[in-house]
Amino acid sequence: LQVSPPVTPLRRIYHALKSKSLPRNRTHPCYRLLLRVVCELKQFAMVCIVKSNSQVSGASSARPSDGVKQSQGHATKAVPRSKSSMVAAATLMVVLIFSLDTILLEWIPNALASWKPEDSSTTAYLVSICGGYLLLPLFLHCRSRRSSGSSSARTAIAAGRRRSSGAGIGGNAAKRPAAKQAWQARRRQGGSNDWPGGVEGGSADGDKIAAGTLARLNHSVSRAAAKGDVEKAGTLLQSLTSMGWESEAASYNVVIRAHARRGEMRLAEGWLQKMRESGVPPNEHSYVALMSACAKADDLAGAEAWARRMAEDGVPLSCVSYAVLINACARLGKIGRAEQWLQRMIDAGVDPDAATYNSLIHACSVQGDVQLAEQWLEEMKAKGLEPTVLTYTAVIDACAKALDVPKAERWLESMQAAGIEPNVVSYSAMINACAKVGSLARAEHWYGQMEARGVEPNAYSYSAVINACAQVGDVPAACAWLDRAEKTGAALDGVVYGCVIHTCGKVGDAECAMMVFRKMQAQGIKSDIAVYGALARPFAYRGDYTSVEGIADEMEAEGIAMNDYLLYTLLQAHSRAKPRQSQRAEAAFLAATKAGVVPNDRILKVLSLAVGRARCSELARCYGDRRFVR
Repeated sequence: LQVSPPVTPLRRIYHALKSKSLPRNRTHPCYRLLLRVVCELKQFAMVCIVKSNSQVSGASSARPSDGVKQSQGHATKAVPRSKSSMVAAATLMVVLIFSLDTILLEWIPNALASWKPEDSSTTAYLVSICGGYLLLPLFLHCRSRRSSGSSSARTAIAAGRRRSSGAGIGGNAAKRPAAKQAWQARRRQGGSNDWPGGVEGGSADGDKIAAGTLARLNHSVSRAAAKGDVEKAGTLLQSLTSMGWESEAASYNVVIRAHARRGEMRLAEGWLQKMRESGVPPNEHSYVALMSACAKADDLAGAEAWARRMAEDGVPLSCVSYAVLINACARLGKIGRAEQWLQRMIDAGVDPDAATYNSLIHACSVQGDVQLAEQWLEEMKAKGLEPTVLTYTAVIDACAKALDVPKAERWLESMQAAGIEPNVVSYSAMINACAKVGSLARAEHWYGQMEARGVEPNAYSYSAVINACAQVGDVPAACAWLDRAEKTGAALDGVVYGCVIHTCGKVGDAECAMMVFRKMQAQGIKSDIAVYGALARPFAYRGDYTSVEGIADEMEAEGIAMNDYLLYTLLQAHSRAKPRQSQRAEAAFLAATKAGVVPNDRILKVLSLAVGRARCSELARCYGDRRFVR
């Protein structure tokens, strides 16, 4: 269907021109007005777009090469496009295209035709079209004036606040042009987000801007470190400090902490030295970052060394510092050393907090010392400190290691009676206590209690229940719990599948173990040496050396090196094979020892079963181990 366009003033102009009632030339006022409006607005729109693109291309061409950036020691950042300019240019182009369509096609939609009366004049219609164009240039003109004003204000404070060592007013005045040029160059390269500005002088406004400079500096460094770009954070801090910007300890601490968390202790220590050289004294947070990294790596001696160095530098240890040291002792189960640091803490006049006692109780749980854990809990209450969920969980874990399930259940009930809701770690510790004594029914009971209270289980919870199945050798129950875990969508890991494989291997069900292993691989879960050892064990018991060798080859293909346990399993498969595979056992032993595996008594014993006692003595003598040579 062909819809006839409505009668509009443009249609009237068209019909008038067609009927030669108006002169058809470019000198007519209607033509001149339309052509001028269209040409001017088209040119203005193109200028806006070209200008916005030239800003981005100019910033890209002004960037130095990678080598120059490294020599200057600062990062660059692309200049963002002006959103207002782009929106205005896009809007202008849309209106322009619509107007051209209207003029050339001489038809407008019915919805727009209904906006004006039918008998409106041509002049009024043209004015209504051009009104929208006049608003956009007016908006851009006002915005350009505001942008130029703010740019002038930023240029005025671009000199920055620099440290001066004995320089007077004349020296500061001489530095301002250079500082201004350096600031403008870096602002063109990297934008103003990562390069804070300051002002020279001692006025109140200058102090405010200087304070803002430090805040923005810390924020820029912290933002880069939070994104994991420690190199950028360090480069930014080093570049600004070398230019003379005043920095504070917080900026250095961010970089030190980021390197320490990544285990890069040498780099962290290097930044601590740079901090001293720049005249910024390290504070407690600087040393705590290094102490925490040592504690996480179970390096108690390193953490204590940094604590001594901290005291030598005149920085007093607070509750946070002592808590880090006590936690380092707790991770290793060194209760006596943790108590010594607690006593030093009290002698220094620092009151222990709940985190300190939680670390002490955790040390007791590592050793399974339930009585001492309960003693520290009572002392904690006597000092007016409220136990937390971590406190009770540590006591329950101590009971689990001591195989005291009834006491663990009493502490869990006491925890609930105190108004503290157990979390998934608390219930998992309780289930693990039941699993250690082989009480599958109690483990399933506490799992049900956890679900009834709305606590979502995790991989550790399922592995604890499956361990209970392994204790009683219930392979169907272990597989059922694995299927249940997969259906719930829980984030499972190799430990959960390894528990099921261990359960299958314990009863000699090699086929089921291999099925679970393939299922784990189908899920994309990485295996480890413990899983491969549990998988190879049932095949070794039946003397299936071919399968064990295939498992060992598959393990090495994944980049996992053989250890003493898997070597023992492989030699056991050779010794149990029918007939006995002496040559394969000898070759496997020599290859493993050449790769760095140290044979122990169990390996030498199973090797003697595979190759004979005499040949085993010769191999041990060649290796240099005379323990088996008698």
